[in-house]
Amino acid sequence: MSSNIRIVQPVGYQQAVEFYSPVYATREEKNSSGPDLRSTIYWNPNVQVDRSGIAEVSFYAADPSTHYGIVLEGVSSQGHLINSFQKTVEITE
Repeated sequence: MSSNIRIVQPVGYQQAVEFYSPVYATREEKNSSGPDLRSTIYWNPNVQVDRSGIAEVSFYAADPSTHYGIVLEGVSSQGHLINSFQKTVEITE
């Protein structure tokens, strides 16, 4: 077999489950000094883009100001796979 060919086993369809995202209802909860140790900050299987390809999401970050890796994966309306990874995105308050 050629070195540029790889055999893969697809996982197949998986039922989406609800992802836990914290809800900070009070100022005290928002200003809590407890550590946020989540390895995945935000996950949403239902993000839709507008006609220009833009989508807006909102989430609570683990730290006030840091760098994050962002992975986008999906399927277009024509069935094309979408995958993008940004390693150094800075998010500030």
